[in-house]
Amino acid sequence: MNLQELLHRIRRKLTKLCLQPIRVFCFHQASDTYEPDVYCKPDWVPLSFLQELVKQLQSEGCEFISLTDAYDKIANDRFRNRKYAVLTADDGLLCHADLLPWLEEQHIPITLFVNVKYLDGKSCGGPVKKYFKIETEEEEHIHASRLYCTEEQIFGLSSPILSIGMHGITHDRVTEFSEDEFSHQLDVCHEVLSKHPAYIPFFAYPHGAHSYRIDEIVRKHGFVPVLANGEKNYSDAQVIHREILEYLYKCQNHQS
Repeated sequence: MNLQELLHRIRRKLTKLCLQPIRVFCFHQASDTYEPDVYCKPDWVPLSFLQELVKQLQSEGCEFISLTDAYDKIANDRFRNRKYAVLTADDGLLCHADLLPWLEEQHIPITLFVNVKYLDGKSCGGPVKKYFKIETEEEEHIHASRLYCTEEQIFGLSSPILSIGMHGITHDRVTEFSEDEFSHQLDVCHEVLSKHPAYIPFFAYPHGAHSYRIDEIVRKHGFVPVLANGEKNYSDAQVIHREILEYLYKCQNHQS
């Protein structure tokens, strides 16, 4: 280990001593009961699991804050002795809209990361089509109407706890795009979603797939890259790290 690596490790240890981590959680499909004709089992968690997690963290003195407030603290805090957590949800699903009344009751902010293509009310993401073996347009339209919010529904959402971020046009792995292709994705997402009063310039990677090259393109556009890598946030404002609830749920229930 050279001197530079040693100093970097020392800095990281000192940072963790001075700063309580901010935990940012990510989930996809959540509901009271699992509906096998609507939800993809690997992407679903019971609503009770989410509610119990919130209660547990609050009992430990953790305060739920918005993603923008968390980013500000990650960027600027030099000492942080309070515990904070953030809720985010990906794909722009109907079940997310259904959660808003409960979240408002609890005063818990949430960021919804939306794929703009699925706002047409007719299109499903590749993972969904693969899971349900959707082969015809008619099947896709029916499933989309059961799973995703339309543009009218997303733009009809209004709440002080709500923010809206970008999750791509579709659910493609953006690491496979050229700079021009990815820049076009960012421009389209921003153009569509920035019209929403709750829009924030954060981009969550579909599948959680990212690279340093892609991160730089996101930052060059003035947006914040949001990962799903299971890590906590201390003081690195270059990216936002997220923990995936589906993974935590499977670990808790010893599922493969």
